[in-house]
Amino acid sequence: MTTTLSAKGQIVIPQEVRAKLDLRPGDDFIVLYSNTGEILLRPVRRRSSKSLVDALQALHGLALARSDEPIRGVPL
Repeated sequence: MTTTLSAKGQIVIPQEVRAKLDLRPGDDFIVLYSNTGEILLRPVRRRSSKSLVDALQALHGLALARSDEPIRGVPL
């Protein structure tokens, strides 16, 4: 795959790559480069509120272990 650098310094990440990595408009990237001229874009992954909601929904209905032991010294 190839892409072209625009006059504004922008590149287009091909749709196939965006879809496979679930990249969306507004995503941030870390840009790394080497002495050999290679460039690496690494997505900065943040936990979105939607992914947190999805995780909590997945846990819904699971039995949680209860402990009568104090947590950090706070009695129950």
